[in-house]
Amino acid sequence: FIMFKFRITFLLCLSVFSTFYSFPVSRSIYSTLFKKSITPSFAKNASNLINEDETPVDKNAKSGVLIVGGGGAGLTSALILAKRGWKDITVVESRASAGQFENDKSFSYRLNFRGQKLLQFLNLMPTLRQNSVPDKDFTIGIFPPNKKYMSFTGLFQANEIEGQWVLRQQLLEIFDREIRKNEYKDSINVVYNAKCIDLEKNDDKSPLTFTGKIEQLNKDIEYPGPSSINARLVIGADGVTSMVR
Repeated sequence: FIMFKFRITFLLCLSVFSTFYSFPVSRSIYSTLFKKSITPSFAKNASNLINEDETPVDKNAKSGVLIVGGGGAGLTSALILAKRGWKDITVVESRASAGQFENDKSFSYRLNFRGQKLLQFLNLMPTLRQNSVPDKDFTIGIFPPNKKYMSFTGLFQANEIEGQWVLRQQLLEIFDREIRKNEYKDSINVVYNAKCIDLEKNDDKSPLTFTGKIEQLNKDIEYPGPSSINARLVIGADGVTSMVR
């Protein structure tokens, strides 16, 4: 559903303001781009994934990707690569589903003009607008102990392109639904309820590849995923404690 007003505590406000989406895609969300497995022109700047005018990677090499982490960075990375012609992309995520609620994380994202540029590239801006709130309608509430409730609006500069606020689980569900469309069903496989526990270089193979060992987390949930994945390109999108790094 669409929330026309978010009321959140002051501490939560602090985490919300660290805007997640700073696209074109930042190098920071690609913890490791193994340059031996892709062309230098592709590896020099991850933002080239969005630039369709960039010299493309050899089509024969655009297959076999392991993305560790299926949050915003991981799912959008998969979609971008698929749009650029990559195949056999596997995303490994520990949560049971895209929209699973996580109590220890902020659940509101503000997509600035760079985030919106990415969603335009993915043809998802109409869907985003249906599930988000613009800056002018976004209200931050503070609940001081034993004091009157305070609210604030208009917190962003007027000369900025208006941002869009969206709940984290709604945004991830938008990406997940897009991935499940026919356009991507043969390119992207998202494996939930799983974790990459090890990553090894296959030095004896040319070109260089990597093998990720995958472990099922909740044994009570059906797990159709693989126990290992061979990949030419590995992307770490699993946060500050990334096992890829």
